Amino acid sequence: GRGRQAFAAGAYDAAAKIFGKVATDYEGISALPDNFASEARFFQMESLRRLGKYEELGALLESKSGKTIAATQDKFFAEQVRVMEMWAAYAASKWDVVKTGLKFYEVPQVGDAKMLPAPVFKKMPKPTMIQLAFIRGKMYEQEKKLELALEDYYRAFTITYGNEPALAKQAM
Repeated sequence: GRGRQAFAAGAYDAAAKIFGKVATDYEGISALPDNFASEARFFQMESLRRLGKYEELGALLESKSGKTIAATQDKFFAEQVRVMEMWAAYAASKWDVVKTGLKFYEVPQVGDAKMLPAPVFKKMPKPTMIQLAFIRGKMYEQEKKLELALEDYYRAFTITYGNEPALAKQAM
């Protein structure tokens, strides 16, 4: 529908409004498998994330339809909800939650790997890795580990350039 058209065209403000209305209007069906209300809530959050409106994600994740995304949609959505939770924690400056969440995505540093300045990410889709690199960069910046932060910002900027202009600009 119109929400998908707006999203595909990069009109994320419009997409967020359309998807948000659908998710709210049909929240009653959000517990059903493969329901469109939970899917709409996800795309509302993804639109807001692409706009850099991270502070809005926490409340949407806690909404009825937000809470059902991982359970009612396919595996892709469940993984993306975990990343959305990282964005929400970042926006709320919950650095302990960010640090704990990042450990799930990082290769454990043991033996010779402990010599590396920062853990490397497990194999994952590039769009996910880009987001996590940016969030980890913010965490390192907050911890005053500026060299590590710059490495992650550089990673996020160079890999995402052209795909997510807003995120690339923030990383730059």
